[in-house]
Amino acid sequence: MTKYLFIENGKINGGGEISRLDTEIKNIEVDDITFQNYIDEPNKFIYQNGKIVQNPNYEKQTKQLQINNEISQLKSQMDELDKKRIRAICENSIKDEQLNQTWLDYYNNEAKNLRTKINELTNALSE
Repeated sequence: MTKYLFIENGKINGGGEISRLDTEIKNIEVDDITFQNYIDEPNKFIYQNGKIVQNPNYEKQTKQLQINNEISQLKSQMDELDKKRIRAICENSIKDEQLNQTWLDYYNNEAKNLRTKINELTNALSE
């Protein structure tokens, strides 16, 4: 069966087994392997000079996306940690009597570690 990738405004915006009739959408016929690769990893291909080609920036874009996802996860962890820090301020109890460490001290240290990781990842994005 024939497979198509759809081009709109100079960019790939989808694919299918039936060509689109919209006049503003160009249908590019592709082989099964290219079609499946596009379905699996849409950012792997771009439309350039009238052809579907592999995106030369794919690896860099993928790495940046992974870093951004990791930063988002760390920020979510930081939000949860902030809730615990607020409670620790209110309750002011000892976490570890041998170290004389309060829960607030513990959570502040955890927050510091998360900030360090976020800063490292943010710096990696600019490389």
